[in-house]
Order: sequence, then C-alpha cells, then structure tokens
Amino acid sequence: MNYFAKYSNYYNLLHQNKDYRAEVEYVISLFREYSSIPVKSVLDIGCGTGVHDGFFNEAGLEIKGIDLSESMISIAKEHYGELKNISFEEGDSKFFKLSQKFDSVVSLFHVMSYNTKNEDLLSTFKNVYSHLKEGGIFVFDFWYGPGVLQDLPSAREKVMEDDKVHVLRKTHSLTHFHENIVDVNFNVRVTSKIGDSAYTIDELHKVRYLFYPELQHFLSEAGFKTTKLLKWMSKDEQPGNQDWYALVVAQK
Repeated sequence: MNYFAKYSNYYNLLHQNKDYRAEVEYVISLFREYSSIPVKSVLDIGCGTGVHDGFFNEAGLEIKGIDLSESMISIAKEHYGELKNISFEEGDSKFFKLSQKFDSVVSLFHVMSYNTKNEDLLSTFKNVYSHLKEGGIFVFDFWYGPGVLQDLPSAREKVMEDDKVHVLRKTHSLTHFHENIVDVNFNVRVTSKIGDSAYTIDELHKVRYLFYPELQHFLSEAGFKTTKLLKWMSKDEQPGNQDWYALVVAQK
C-alpha cells in the first residue's frame, strides 16, 4: 500500500511544528555513541519529503533517501535535489537494491511499524543488513507496544494552515489486539484560501505496535549482533509503559 499518496502535498504543512533538526542532531549523537566506524554516509529508509535528510546533509553527511511514495520522493527531489551528496529514490524497504553500502542506516517517524507482517519486517531487516557496512549501525524508531496498550489510540483533530490552504485532519483509530495492529483512518479536509474550492482525502494506514523481544529475534535472524533499546530522544533511558515511541540501535 502506498501510504501518503493522496495528501503528500500537505504532509510538510501538517508536520511543520516537528523539530526535525533536533531529531537529526539526536541521531548523529547516537552515531558517535554506538557506531564502531566513523559515520560519513547514511541511508534513510522511509525518507518521506526529505526534511530529515536535508539536515543530515547540512551536518556534512552523504545521505540517500528511499521511500515507497512516488509523490513524497518527487517533493524531496524538488526541495533538496540540487544539493551535493544527497539523492532520493523510490523503493520498497523490503526489496530495493543499491550498489553502495553505508556507514549507517536510519528509519525515522516509525516507518518500521508499517511492516505489519513478520515476513515483511524480517525482509526489511535483511535488506538493511545487506546495505550496511561491517561495524555500522541501524537506527530506527517505532510504536512501542507497552505504551500503545497503556494509552490506546483515540480520535484526534489537527488544524494547520498557510497562506494558500486550510487543512483539517481528523484521525479515527481501531486497534486489532490479536494482530498488534492499529487501523489509523485519516480524513483530511483541504480548503483553498484562493477561491472557494474544497475537497476531502481519506486514507487508511495500518500500523503495527512492536515489542522489544520480537525485534531482537528478527534483528538477530537478519544477522545483527547487538541491539540497544532506548526511549525516543534519550541516549541512556529505556522506554516505560507510558511511552508510545521507542528506538532501537542495532550493530552489524
């Protein structure tokens, strides 16, 4: 399923308050802490519109972004494609093949939780492993199972606007407890400020909440040697049952 295909043009607007720079600085600090080799090249899986990658590039790293969404990649290329040492390519996390190996692979904004089947998660981990240099690290965040179950998804609304459009996103979720999957239904109402046009976009996202033991199992099966579980945006604290977002560092 090609998520974000319909409202990718409004993705950056809806997430304009997200502190991408701080997140990139945090991940770079993990490179220094956990990688046994210097990190100069990074592969970003599920790069979206490339905002994280712009900051990785600004920090002096060579960055390659991969995303399943053609429209997301198009936006990333439009914004960052003229910069040196940054490139983007459409591809599925399970199957893409590049001729280059990287010092680190990252996947942010819980992209790994979109692998709802065990075989998909394992295929992605194996593919990451094959694109990572020996001693390099794989850094990814995800929906943390204990936190999701403690604070179940609820209906939400988000409003953002710029000088051209007003965007109202309504979110309704349904949790499938026996599958560890949440159906996240987005209803996005876009109203133009230039004229009177308005339209609605509906998308269903299936997101899997994950548990550390299963991640350890699949990472080990893919070939990774060591793993570290961290609370999102923390360098030494593990997530608690109130935390929705966690991060794993896995070393090849």
